[in-house]
Amino acid sequence: MNHSQKIGRYLGVALALAAAFPFVAVADNKVTTGAALYNKACVSCHSTEKGVNKIGPTLDKVIGRHAAAVPDYSYSSIIRSSALAWTEETLIKFLSGPQAMIPCHQIATKALVSCLGTKMTFPGFRSEASAAAVVAYLKSLQH
Repeated sequence: MNHSQKIGRYLGVALALAAAFPFVAVADNKVTTGAALYNKACVSCHSTEKGVNKIGPTLDKVIGRHAAAVPDYSYSSIIRSSALAWTEETLIKFLSGPQAMIPCHQIATKALVSCLGTKMTFPGFRSEASAAAVVAYLKSLQH
């Protein structure tokens, strides 16, 4: 291999690496952004530790499980009876508008009005990108 061929080969490898690194940086940035958003909006009600429920259920290994699968958590009857599974797509949709995805069906009894939809009072992230970043963060914890 002559000098020109070696330079061409190294240049090709360098270009391939340069093209790959921005994607890694973008993915890492999305997870970092998701962690910050989680810590701002979610951590007061949810844990990412196995078996640790707060006001909301643990989010440990949330991606891929049924929506009402956490033992010892009192889900609404709507969630318990649903066939909803938490995929990346359904989580992004839910985190963008929980009440829109699982509406509250209010029932009134004597002096009590209760909600049979989602218990989550968080209105949702303003952008789908923010919801996707939180899902990327939760996914990064599953490995």
